[in-house]
Formats: sequence, structure tokens, C-alpha cells
Amino acid sequence: KTAYEIYQCDWSSDVCSSDLGNAVDAALATNAVLNVVEPQMCGPGGDLFMLIWHPGEKKLHALNAAGRSPYAVNRDWFAAKGLKDVPFRGPFSDSVPGVVDGWVEANRRFGSRPLAKLLAPAIDYAANGWALTRHTLKHITATQKSLAQYSTAAKNYLPGGELPKWGQVLRRPVNFLHIGLQFDAPNAALEWAAKFFFESEDFV
Repeated sequence: KTAYEIYQCDWSSDVCSSDLGNAVDAALATNAVLNVVEPQMCGPGGDLFMLIWHPGEKKLHALNAAGRSPYAVNRDWFAAKGLKDVPFRGPFSDSVPGVVDGWVEANRRFGSRPLAKLLAPAIDYAANGWALTRHTLKHITATQKSLAQYSTAAKNYLPGGELPKWGQVLRRPVNFLHIGLQFDAPNAALEWAAKFFFESEDFV
């Protein structure tokens, strides 16, 4: 069982734990749902940290899935582009996303259910919608101008080009979670994504 302020997360963890899953399964399912319904708190481009107590081993495990800056990026790289500081927004301010790799590692070592099954509730919300909370609406409102500058963000958070209303059913038509389940082996696809982000020399 997990605890969070919105019912979508509690429901997703209940589904996983009631299906004989364990605490790590429930936590991963909850985290994935947050990626969809409260991305400002837990977006797919962010980081993941977990403390996992293994009762059989009587040992505490720590998972640090923090993203780092791409290896090819340094002060000279920014200076060559005429930048004195790291921009507040945009691709030049991004770190390598750690969340997906953290999901894969936690699931591989401590999970009891396929990762694709744990992501199913989040994918359902992204595809079929959820009732927008006041908290998320507050953040959408505060960043409306910035969201409107990016077509993908606008499709997700400004349906029809308009600011949504509290309680409105919001969908995420453009969401990376959909991609994994379109493969014949979704777990393998997610592992590939994590490997690409962290090991590919082509990713800058």
C-alpha cells in the first residue's frame, strides 16, 4: 500500500498489491501514475531515489537513479554556443533522465511483476484521462506561456489551445509510456530505453 494525496495513485498501488505484488511493485506503479497525472512532481525526465528494506536479507538497499549532465557537455560547450549560464528551460538545461533506468533496476532486483504490468494503470490514465486536480492546474496555469511554445506540451496540457479547468478530464495523447507497450516484448523495450539513455555515445 502506498499513500499519496490523489486517489489515482492509491488505486494503482492497490491494483498491484492485490494481485500478489510486493511493496516495490506498488511503489513503481504509483511513481508511473505520478508521471502522468502530476508531472510537475515526478516527470519522466526526472530522477528517482528509493530506500528498499529486504526482510529476507534484513538489509536496507538504496537506489540512486539521479540523472547527470551528458558527458559531452561542459563549460566550453556552453561557451561555444554563446551562453554564460545554463538556461532555465529547454534542452540545454536537461540532465539524462534517471527515472526509467531506476524503474528497470528496482523491478529487476526487487519486483515480483513484469514492469509492463506495473505501468498499465499509468498508461490507462494517459490514454483515457483523469480528473485534473487543483494542484496540477495551478502549475499548468503558472507555466501556460512556456507550455504553449512547445507543440507536445501544448497537446498534453493545453487541449484545444486553452487552459483546462479544475476537474476537467485531461488526457496525455503524447506520452512516452505508450511506446513501450507497442512492442512485442514491452519489458525489453523499456530496458532498451534505459540502456540508450545511459550508455549510448550518440545521446548528447
